[in-house]
Amino acid sequence: RRSRISTTKIIDTYVQKKMTILSGIESNTVMNLIIKDSIDEVCSDVHTLINALKSNTTIIAVRFEGDFLDDLSSLQRGEVLEAITAIESLKTVHLGDSFIFTKDIAAMLKSVPGLLELTMSDMVLQGIQIDFDQLEQALHAHTGLKFFKMDNCVTSVQDIDMSNLEKSEKKLSTISSPVAHMAAAQTA
Repeated sequence: RRSRISTTKIIDTYVQKKMTILSGIESNTVMNLIIKDSIDEVCSDVHTLINALKSNTTIIAVRFEGDFLDDLSSLQRGEVLEAITAIESLKTVHLGDSFIFTKDIAAMLKSVPGLLELTMSDMVLQGIQIDFDQLEQALHAHTGLKFFKMDNCVTSVQDIDMSNLEKSEKKLSTISSPVAHMAAAQTA
């Protein structure tokens, strides 16, 4: 009898956690979205989250790291980045702990003119040299970006030259300090 009650509490907590994050996005009550857990900890599937993100109007900061991005396919990671471009209030993006196509990051930068800060940590950047060059160009062309930082980011292909991207990082990481945010919705 005791184990059945404990299991029920765990399941109820799990369902409540999933509904809290998703409902916070859908109801526009989340300003600082932090997702570290796998997609099944957040909602039933990634497209449910994508649709919620596309209709959100209050998120100022997004932090995707831990198991979240890593558990998604490359295509789904790109779809999630594309979804956050619909959030007009978005000012800060942090990506961590995963593989990601540089072309998806460049496309995000081009589509979010109000973005002030982009940080990446422990990322494996994927693509060919032209994708990295286009990311570097997107960083320079972005008129609003005040802070860009890469920590422990490497390329998936050994022959990629990241020197221009690293120069952009040095230039943009000294312009201002990171943007601070107050309200948070977290999965971890």
